[in-house]
Amino acid sequence: MPYHIIANPLKHSSKKAEAFLLNIYKNKQKVLLRLLQSKRLIESHTVYIGDSQNDEGRFEVVTYPVVAFLVSDDFKQRCASKYGVFVPESEGDLREYLEKT
Repeated sequence: MPYHIIANPLKHSSKKAEAFLLNIYKNKQKVLLRLLQSKRLIESHTVYIGDSQNDEGRFEVVTYPVVAFLVSDDFKQRCASKYGVFVPESEGDLREYLEKT
């Protein structure tokens, strides 16, 4: 099955990345729903990786919510119990989960 990776863009000069553009911070819910519709993505086939309280509402929209493995243990535990998110232990753990999903 083909997949899409949607993320904030990197600003680059030549072949070097200069900045990470955070352009959806305040409207994540609206942007996620618009992307799902415009790309004709199905919520039950979508992974959302979040790392802050701003992401919590998005965990309810998609079938495969994931908390980034570098966030605090408190945030991981809260999201796991409240939203049933997958909490990877490492980059390898996340990669394995994404390959199975």
